Amino acid sequence: WWWDLALHFGSAMGFGILGFLLIFMLFEGDRTAAPPAAIGVLSFCAAMTVGALWEIFEFGMDQTFGLNMQKSGLMDTMADLIVDALGAAIAGVAGALYMAGRRIAPFAPAFDAFVAVNRRRFRKLFRRPG
Repeated sequence: WWWDLALHFGSAMGFGILGFLLIFMLFEGDRTAAPPAAIGVLSFCAAMTVGALWEIFEFGMDQTFGLNMQKSGLMDTMADLIVDALGAAIAGVAGALYMAGRRIAPFAPAFDAFVAVNRRRFRKLFRRPG
C-alpha cells in the first residue's frame, strides 16, 4: 500500500514540475507576463489531471479485464488522489516561488539547469533591459 502512495506522490510532484517548466517555457521565461500564483495553480492542475486520468485508467482496466488495480475501490482511489494533491501542491508552490525569485533548494538548481540547457526557449528571461 505504501509503495502505491509513494509512486503517486512522486509522480504528481514530477508531473507538477514538468507542468511548471512547460508553462514557464510558453511564456519564454517572462516572469512578469503571468502572476507566479497562477502558474503554480496551473502546474498543480496539470499534475492532478494526470493523476485523475490514471485513476480512470485503473477503473477501466478493472471493469474491462477484471483486474484488481483499484484494490479496495473508493478508499484506494481517494487515497491516491489525496497523495497526488500533496505532491502536485508542493510542485506548484515550488514553481510559483521560483517565478517570484525565491530560491528553494533542491528545486531552484534543477529549474536553473533546465533553463540553461533550453536557453533559447527562455529568451525573455535572458533579455537585457533597454
